[in-house]
Amino acid sequence: MKKVLTLLLLSLFLLASCSSKSTPVTGNAAWNGETKEITVRAFRFGFEPDTIEVNKGDKIKLTAYSSDGHHSFTLYDFDVNLDLEGSDKKTAEFIADKAGTFTFFCALPCGKGHGQMRGNFVVKE
Repeated sequence: MKKVLTLLLLSLFLLASCSSKSTPVTGNAAWNGETKEITVRAFRFGFEPDTIEVNKGDKIKLTAYSSDGHHSFTLYDFDVNLDLEGSDKKTAEFIADKAGTFTFFCALPCGKGHGQMRGNFVVKE
């Protein structure tokens, strides 16, 4: 019984970590800017680019992939969590509806340099 319960919990965790959330483009945020298409490469131990600049109100189409293993692209402030494994590209679309500098990072432990996998998502007023 313990094995079945453990398997069930592990399966639920894996399904939850693979989901991609983002602020819907059709949500409450008013789209009054440009559409920005951004591609991000995750690698041990960083992101390219590591700084992304957009304007408040821009519609963001962010595509991310990993070039060397299992990583994630997590941007909590805009509800983005992309599970990146291999060169499979994952996409999130959202509106940059608040100004400021927000940190994106890898939420999956991936080695000694994992803590360095950070970048800035800058939304200008």
